[in-house]
Amino acid sequence: MTTEQYRIRKYPNRRLYDTRRSKFITSGELYALMRSGNRIHVTDSATGTDITNIVLLNTVIDRDPDRILAISSDVFHAMVVGGNEGGTPVARISAAPA
Repeated sequence: MTTEQYRIRKYPNRRLYDTRRSKFITSGELYALMRSGNRIHVTDSATGTDITNIVLLNTVIDRDPDRILAISSDVFHAMVVGGNEGGTPVARISAAPA
């Protein structure tokens, strides 16, 4: 399993550009890169904003929705409510006693 870093630019037309290999890739190819253990970093082509989490989550939802079912709904609730209590929502849940 490789652990290489890939920098991807996402364009407004939903196209993904792999800057390392200088070519456009599909969401299926992006998912394969993730499944192979590679580190992915995605930026918005227009603003340079880091949108890695959004793109990776959407890719998992599109390509392998069963993996989302493995995440506790408490995590999703904490992400939505999380800004009200300080700290990161996932850290609060992870620190909670079982």
